[in-house]
Amino acid sequence: MALVQYADKDIIHEQGSPCTEYEVVLKGTVACTIGEKTVEFTPGSILGLSESDDQPYRYAYVAEGECVLYGYPAKGEETVENIIHVNQKIAPQMASAAVKNAADFIDAAIEYRTYAAKKRQQIADDVKNYLTLCATIRKKPMSFPKVASMIQPPEISVSNWKISFLNTFVEYDDRMRQQIYTLGPDMCTGVVMSAHAFITEAAEQCDAIAAYIADIEDAAADFLKEYGEVTDIVKNQQNTAATEEALAMGAVPSFENAPASIVSFSGIPKEGKDEFFALWDQYKKSPDRAGTEDDMRRLRKKLSAWFYKIYDGIFFNAQKSDDLPIEVKMFLMTGFFDREIAGEKNTEIVFNYCVGYLPDPREEVFTLYEWLQRIYQGKNEPSRNEFDMDYPASLRDRKNNGEITEAMEKKLLHDKKEMTRFEMKNLFELGNRMTFGRISVFQPFLDQYNCLMPLDKIYISADRIREELATIKRLDFKCFYREDIYTNEDLGITQIVVHHEYPPYFILMPNVGGRSVLWQEIEGKKRSTHARMLMPIFNLEDASDAMAEVCGEFRWEMCKTEQGVHWNDLSDPSLTAEYSDYLQYYKKNSALAPEYREKVKKSLQKAGNNFRRVFVQDYLTYIKFESRGALRLNKVARQIIFTYCPFAKAEREELGQNPQYQQLIAKMKNKVNQQARPILNIISRLKQKEEEVPQELLDEIEFFKS
Repeated sequence: MALVQYADKDIIHEQGSPCTEYEVVLKGTVACTIGEKTVEFTPGSILGLSESDDQPYRYAYVAEGECVLYGYPAKGEETVENIIHVNQKIAPQMASAAVKNAADFIDAAIEYRTYAAKKRQQIADDVKNYLTLCATIRKKPMSFPKVASMIQPPEISVSNWKISFLNTFVEYDDRMRQQIYTLGPDMCTGVVMSAHAFITEAAEQCDAIAAYIADIEDAAADFLKEYGEVTDIVKNQQNTAATEEALAMGAVPSFENAPASIVSFSGIPKEGKDEFFALWDQYKKSPDRAGTEDDMRRLRKKLSAWFYKIYDGIFFNAQKSDDLPIEVKMFLMTGFFDREIAGEKNTEIVFNYCVGYLPDPREEVFTLYEWLQRIYQGKNEPSRNEFDMDYPASLRDRKNNGEITEAMEKKLLHDKKEMTRFEMKNLFELGNRMTFGRISVFQPFLDQYNCLMPLDKIYISADRIREELATIKRLDFKCFYREDIYTNEDLGITQIVVHHEYPPYFILMPNVGGRSVLWQEIEGKKRSTHARMLMPIFNLEDASDAMAEVCGEFRWEMCKTEQGVHWNDLSDPSLTAEYSDYLQYYKKNSALAPEYREKVKKSLQKAGNNFRRVFVQDYLTYIKFESRGALRLNKVARQIIFTYCPFAKAEREELGQNPQYQQLIAKMKNKVNQQARPILNIISRLKQKEEEVPQELLDEIEFFKS
């Protein structure tokens, strides 16, 4: 037995080293990584509960900050019991920590399985792409039977009751510490040993997932080598073809003259070019382009202003040209400007994406350039500005302030150039800064200093966006549905409420950024329109979390729009009204235990007392954890969110056995039945008369079945 101290980032145990001791964490935090999840062992935790005596450590354990551990020779249950009886003063803390560790291990197992499934899917996607690439270069594809026979990863077989059981312990941790764990060391021993069993079970399932990942990596090794070789051949051929095309357009394939070519295409006068390039040379020579000193901030600010001037000139000149030089296209799509600043590898990646880019055939995902074209062509109205005024309202405001005359207002109202510049000034300039995320070091030109991850790993395609959005819609199926009124006088239908879906538009901003935002929930004042969401084209965020958060923002803002001035009026119940009431009066809410009131308090403090931010984070938790039975919300928040954002049928059926959801689901069924009954009656009446049932009514019944 010994007391051992560790410094920050010290490796306490290597993965695979023998487990000869059970160690109690007395100070600091110890972390181990399982797949993509980090499990933390805080004071009171016992290291080694996931391993058997003299068996190797499954994971590497690393000190997070200064740590102190006390070790006991590992002799199974006898050692655990002895540890608790020797340390009776901290026995409740040990019981509490063991339960939390068990819950974390089960969460890790579930997330590890998801990680393995993504890894398999990536290989499957590569196989499809490989066949396409082989066809491109007229090469007979090789056969890889091991890859073709890859099965899905093993399911995590932890029972739902175990998850709920542990989550209940964690949820009422303060009460357990005060009323249960204080009953004596025997009670704490029982709790720790039970947690030990859960941890061991989850760890064994993680072992199975780890073995599966090793197997598919081994099975795919030959394929991935061949795939890499074919990919290189295709890239070389594409580069050759693109070079020939660029030469035909007068561009320079090496991009050595890209800055001059881009600025020249913008049509900026010579004196403007000289001023800009003087600033650009100063920027290139700066030893720390991401520095936060005042001089560097001012330089980036001046360059940012020039960026938008250049973009403006290029955009309108591009509308007169069918062929754009490839470097100009790269600038419009990604902000690329200078190979030396962007970096050789990044330049190559951006070049390949832009050469092979095809517009989204569904017209739901747009590059910023494509979106501005839609505004210019009149396909969409400009977005609202930072004062929540649309384009006509902004013109009226300018007229009222004496900036323009009434005649000018009427002329500008239909001026497509001014409408596009309004969108540039607002959505582009403001949205570009917001999606970049790190405002203090923002500048819009593509700079390798801002490329915190490989660009080919964080590129956001239309398919990727649709995949992530489909996950949200599979859970929160009503998210983008709006109520409409259907009438059909010929069939005697005077007025009935039906639902139509309006999926959002996604606009890819030309930056490497770390934040996605809801720009506006509807177009103008018409509610039956599409929301507008902004994402960086190279997105540093977790794509799943980013999508859940912008959908949460949409839920909040759409409710406010629908409710108008009554958005926080509890006499007219709505998502925003009930959530605002819950957050405003949580201290007096008898349905919340003291520990949950404290959590709400901390959430409000973290969000700067912004109710929307608190809701968005709770919505993320709802989508990410609650949807699979891992309860994280308190019952008040859960009840409100489920009432207005219910899970789809498949998820409801899985959660149906969970007591926290049974009553909520039953209440929803009753409400749906009441809403569907009038429509079913109409359909029945029409069928009796042998009249054709309108598709709108059939679609509405399918909506209620979701």
